[in-house]
Amino acid sequence: MKEALKRPVYYRVIMYCIVTGLFSPSFGSFGYFFTMDVLGISKFTYSMLTVLGFVSLLAGTQLYRFWGKDYEYRSLILIDVLINLTLAPLSFILIFRLNVAWGIPDLSIIIFTELSNGILSQCLLGLPFSVLMAKICPKRVEATSFAMLATISSLKHPVSAWFGTWLNETYVGVTKDDMSNYWILVTISSACGLFYALSFLWLIPTKA
Repeated sequence: MKEALKRPVYYRVIMYCIVTGLFSPSFGSFGYFFTMDVLGISKFTYSMLTVLGFVSLLAGTQLYRFWGKDYEYRSLILIDVLINLTLAPLSFILIFRLNVAWGIPDLSIIIFTELSNGILSQCLLGLPFSVLMAKICPKRVEATSFAMLATISSLKHPVSAWFGTWLNETYVGVTKDDMSNYWILVTISSACGLFYALSFLWLIPTKA
């Protein structure tokens, strides 16, 4: 492992995993409460949306196989950021209930965002990062070095959740019973995603 950690391409990826956890707060639990309590989605429908999410991962895998594998990981990250910024208004339309005034059902927007997020996360982020990890692992210690990268990558999710909880409790104050400021959390999440993608993209190695 000392040999692996001496390689800039290896420890820079580790640094990228750390900063993405520290600078990309997750507010998933509040999204769940918003969907269930504010939008009134049933538990059965929510479970079916979860199944739909797994289907979108399969579609994302095929999309990466036929299209995404030819691109640099840096380029895929930027494409993901641009698409998420384009789709961000859908979240605010749902939060401010504008779709109701326009006669658009909540479920149609939720299904579209669930499918698009699942496909994009798998095609543009998940699979390319796994391929990157496999390529930068030095010979003779491939299994150990890959396991270390995978562990650090997995740890960024609880770190993001903790950071999101701290931000909310310290500055925003959204609770299960008061979701009036939920839009602020969505704004913070989008802004932080853009910030770390543009600020720390240089840590990601290229194919060259």
